[in-house]
Amino acid sequence: MNTEQNDLLFDPKEVNEALKSANHVDDLFKEGGALQLILKKTMESMLQEEMSDHLGYKPRDSKSKSTSNSRNGTYKKKVKTSAGQVELDIPRDREGTYEPKVIPKYQNTCSDLESKVISMEFETMI
Repeated sequence: MNTEQNDLLFDPKEVNEALKSANHVDDLFKEGGALQLILKKTMESMLQEEMSDHLGYKPRDSKSKSTSNSRNGTYKKKVKTSAGQVELDIPRDREGTYEPKVIPKYQNTCSDLESKVISMEFETMI
């Protein structure tokens, strides 16, 4: 994979397949459509970065770990977007102190964040 593709938060092949299977513009917004894939992968990457900031170390970097707290898997959360409902994997920590800022607890819409993510990712693709 070249460095340009490493900057993307989603698999371009996966998005290309979703684009190829689209017969109509509405297909981009359906379950598993290109926009849903881009939003899901980007938001999940942002959440993982938030968790790394919260804990003070990247995943699998135990040498830099200076806390007793650690990652404790993820939980599913359904979020409403203009591309339809997206199911995200929200990270959690063992001590239960991580509070997501990208998509706060009890919030199930993300229209402001969504528009920023879409414009940011399409700029990266161009």
